[in-house]
Amino acid sequence: MKKRILAAILILLMLPSLVGCQLGKNPVREAEQAIDAIGTVNLSSGEILDYCDTLVNAMEVPERMKISNKSLLDQARAEYDRQQKLAANATEAINAIGTVTVTSGDAITAARAAYDKVSEYDVSGTLKAAKDTLEDAEKQFAQKAQEVSDLMDNALSLYKAQRYEAVELLLVPEMEELSQIPEAYAFAGLLVKAICAHSQEEFDSQNYVEAVDELMGAKQYKSLCDSGTYAEVDQKLSAYALSMNKNTPKNGKVLSRTQKAGRNTIKITAGPNDTVAKVERVDDPSQYVKVFIQANKSVTVYLLNGTYKVKYTTGPIWFDENNLFGDSATFIELSGTAEMAGFTEKIGKVSYSYRNAYTAKLTQGYGSSFGQQNTSPSCF
Repeated sequence: MKKRILAAILILLMLPSLVGCQLGKNPVREAEQAIDAIGTVNLSSGEILDYCDTLVNAMEVPERMKISNKSLLDQARAEYDRQQKLAANATEAINAIGTVTVTSGDAITAARAAYDKVSEYDVSGTLKAAKDTLEDAEKQFAQKAQEVSDLMDNALSLYKAQRYEAVELLLVPEMEELSQIPEAYAFAGLLVKAICAHSQEEFDSQNYVEAVDELMGAKQYKSLCDSGTYAEVDQKLSAYALSMNKNTPKNGKVLSRTQKAGRNTIKITAGPNDTVAKVERVDDPSQYVKVFIQANKSVTVYLLNGTYKVKYTTGPIWFDENNLFGDSATFIELSGTAEMAGFTEKIGKVSYSYRNAYTAKLTQGYGSSFGQQNTSPSCF
């Protein structure tokens, strides 16, 4: 403190001698005294350093060479520049925090580290506003962290009380944000276990579509779960498939038909999973034939004249003829169309029949990417 007061007094005493860039009687001595008054460099040393530079720069080079402590000024200036850079880094890091969320931990930690590198040099509170912002962010983040802890406690309590659906309702809306924090694995693991338990309840109640949809929804958390937790999802899906696929229709069974059969044909071959194909008139979608095709087998669909398109849905689990493979199956509409223009021609006493024949091989497997996946469960 005494050095800073001395420096300030010294500057005031020496300032008149520089008016109009005029030097005193002993400019070398004046410069040496100003440099000695610098003292310990801090973020507030800019004025005295500038004053010293002014004294030195006002002299001719031969005179400057006589300044005995010029190296101290150079060192002080280098140190001041270093501190200014640290201050700029700290301010930038603090500003980068932005709105505090549960994911702000890394940004706040980085800002605190940057500020701590420069805080000892801020003797006059130059960085007070930045410091206040940082401390406020730390308080907000501590509150957010407590909220995360309370959320986990609440979810665990619900899980232990076997209120599995309540766990889902509590955690699912938060998972996008929670997936970015270190506790993500704990939250996702608990959520997947709750989903599996809830799915089993639905399955036991014969709500098969809801049960499978629950498990399919859990698959989005695969990357956040350990293999054992996530394996439970696949195990349940496999168990459901084994028990439910026993009721699949025979190959080629027409599930519904809203038009008469004609002489034109489309031969449809299923991919690696059981499939339901819907052959639909382009000009009148209410006219269609819907048929069940076993995996890797073919079915021939007979059609009247017209232009048709093929849609199909496929999945690993068959529910029933109303729900097919459920809403979480794959739904495809092929991009091409089939133009049927069969006709009968009588030549003399003999009639000759002509027909169009097409083939459609559905290479789409469940979960793969092929064709135009622009249809939805409502199309079936």
